[in-house]
Amino acid sequence: MSYIGRLPIKIPEEVSVLVAKDNKSVTVKGPHGELSVVEISGITYNTDPEETMLHVSLEDKKYKRFWGLARTLVANNIIGVSRQFTLKLELVGVGYRAELLKEENRVLELQLGFSHNILLDIPEGITVECDPKKKISIVLIGNNKDLLSQFAAKIRSFRPPEPYKGKGIKFVNESIRRKEGKKK
Repeated sequence: MSYIGRLPIKIPEEVSVLVAKDNKSVTVKGPHGELSVVEISGITYNTDPEETMLHVSLEDKKYKRFWGLARTLVANNIIGVSRQFTLKLELVGVGYRAELLKEENRVLELQLGFSHNILLDIPEGITVECDPKKKISIVLIGNNKDLLSQFAAKIRSFRPPEPYKGKGIKFVNESIRRKEGKKK
């Protein structure tokens, strides 16, 4: 069993953490927005007197399975409002393109070899950047890691990378395990 939950979370100077009076929920404010953590039963949050560390503690041992989850959720929110998260996707394939439509850059258009183009509405809180010349890379930036990963998975689900030619949408640092084709 992992004891990641007992590790304290360091709070950067530019981030303010507000713990509710019942110590059940946390709101994090920083230069890149404001996020809050939903209440998890059996988990309480406490800050030290200098407010440089946040501690996640248990009310009872039966809630130990949520301890690491609660700590990770708060730590991700602190990182998100202080630095933001970035995911980079790459389109591999002939004719695969991505570009932002001109209307306020809130619609992503994907050309992935289908008979039609795919239009995706970009969720609030996510910024999308596409290379205007090559149009084969997508950069997603946001402060909410869950929402960012979910949107990246949705984009990737249209053409996951295939193992024979490596065509599809993949993360930049992802390595695709290649298979050898059929022999005569």
